[in-house]
Amino acid sequence: MAWSHRMLLPLVVAFIAGCGAPEAGPPVLKLATWFGSTEAKELTPIVAAINARHAKEFRIEAIPIPGEYLPKIDTMMAGKLAPDLFLLSQEYLPSYAAIGAVLDLDAKIKADPRIDLPDYYPAGLSTARFKGHLYGLPWVMMPVVLYYNRTIFDKAKLAYPDPSWDWARFRTAAKQLTVRDAAGNASQWGFLQSTWPPYMIWVWQNGGDVLSADGLHPTLTQPATIEALTYEHQLLVEDQVSPPAGTIIQNGASEMFKSGRIGMFFGGASDDLDRAEGMQVGVTELPHGKQRATFSWTAHMVISSQTKHPDEAYVAWGELLDGLHHWKIVPPRRSLAKDLAKLEPRKAGAAGPILASMEYARGLQGVVPQTDWDDFALNRLILPLVSGRAGAKEAAETTQAKLERLMETTR
Repeated sequence: MAWSHRMLLPLVVAFIAGCGAPEAGPPVLKLATWFGSTEAKELTPIVAAINARHAKEFRIEAIPIPGEYLPKIDTMMAGKLAPDLFLLSQEYLPSYAAIGAVLDLDAKIKADPRIDLPDYYPAGLSTARFKGHLYGLPWVMMPVVLYYNRTIFDKAKLAYPDPSWDWARFRTAAKQLTVRDAAGNASQWGFLQSTWPPYMIWVWQNGGDVLSADGLHPTLTQPATIEALTYEHQLLVEDQVSPPAGTIIQNGASEMFKSGRIGMFFGGASDDLDRAEGMQVGVTELPHGKQRATFSWTAHMVISSQTKHPDEAYVAWGELLDGLHHWKIVPPRRSLAKDLAKLEPRKAGAAGPILASMEYARGLQGVVPQTDWDDFALNRLILPLVSGRAGAKEAAETTQAKLERLMETTR
């Protein structure tokens, strides 16, 4: 992974100022997060409690980086000023592990009596591994579930979605919920699909995949994968049950749902769509294809290989993980997730579908050249597919060729 060379002088200067002459007392461990002001404030008491328990061993200092997070982390690393601990979205873990930027924690985790690996959902653990070794553990899993506007369904006199729905039932409802005037202009759509939700959901539900089991080959031209992409193309281009991409970009995906113009929306478990003011919103599991599958946005906590205090950092890492598991939803541990309604009372009504989805949720297995992979997938596959500029087979074959050449550099 290439280091970013963006000019981030103010941030680097601030970091240097904090890394001057050593102060008396326990070491200060810097924790970088992408949290904005609200989440950073909510994290404060968690860090304070850990610091109080370990006052003689270390002190954690949280550094929120709400914008340009990874470029800034990369710049810190390039300047040998990396934070001791930081958050990392699942797909980027291989990029950092491959260049030795984060510590291999496999031996420590497996020898730690405080960590019960079988308690973790397997999907969360799978994306924390690189070449069979754990480089961190997940601090949150957010499976995608189906939010639906009850008012729109009531007006159409349609039954609400439930876990029995398959692709055919979903497609029929999406067409019935799309409202057009005499000129064919839509004022309401049955569903919303653009770059969100992840196209892998359809692929996985059809028994296909986008990456081989060994993580070395793209698999976009598998029959099951093309069949799933064809279904997505039918929804968007043939049926036109989703707003045009430009409309979604201009208004925002979730905001369009909140405006009452979308019948069904694939959203994350922690989204606030089910408590949107003035709306009656239901939550259920996604419709299924040949099998049940959903995407889970998962993030890990890792330790920088540049830390000067690896033992203290590991203790802090474990404490922070537990703190976040009792704060963020959905916890990646079954023993905590089962109490989702108590952990987040506002999600009590959606707890059943969310927990059911956790059982078959899948994380995104990253690759070493993840940034380039994302760029090719977006511009060669997703955008041509959702805009109708290319059919499923054409887009898949073009993207497959590009990704295959990209992955040759990592074998």
